[in-house]
Amino acid sequence: MDRPFDEIVLPPDGSRTAERALSPALDLVARTGVPLRLVSRALPGEREQLTAYLADVADRHADITDVETVVAGRESIPDAIADVAGPGSLICLSSHG
Repeated sequence: MDRPFDEIVLPPDGSRTAERALSPALDLVARTGVPLRLVSRALPGEREQLTAYLADVADRHADITDVETVVAGRESIPDAIADVAGPGSLICLSSHG
């Protein structure tokens, strides 16, 4: 099947608002079979906590797909997303604004 994207990248930050993007992302994963990557950025002292959080989110959805997690040593979330996303990536996120 020809797909318009090769993977889905989702940057959850621990908030309910950010995790709302998981449902449509997982629906797309189930329909297309593309991999899902969760990405976050880590400031000094945050890496261990963020790694555990992303692993927990991945474990909660392991029955649907294998989820890769990436914690980037960047100061901004957009930079962390840009480090992970490629030309065929679909970025899936939510906003409270």
